[in-house]
Amino acid sequence: MNQLNINYGLLIHIPVLQLVAEFIRLGATVVYADFSKIIICTKKNRVADALGYIEYITQSMKNKELFHSIDIKVNQYWEYLMWLDVVR
Repeated sequence: MNQLNINYGLLIHIPVLQLVAEFIRLGATVVYADFSKIIICTKKNRVADALGYIEYITQSMKNKELFHSIDIKVNQYWEYLMWLDVVR
């Protein structure tokens, strides 16, 4: 029974890891990721440039068969972000 739970957990983690790997492959820095959100750093100086870059990344990912059914949208953006950890 424990083996079944571990395999189920791996099936949940693999798509998230693939999504994070694709963000990294496309040049973004992943600051935080879990099953409900991914926080990335675009390293762009202006918000408009960052939003254009995110649009490019999301379109590139949606064109891949692996990610075409995932809904990716920007909920919030910051010019500056100081990330300590999940708790703070």
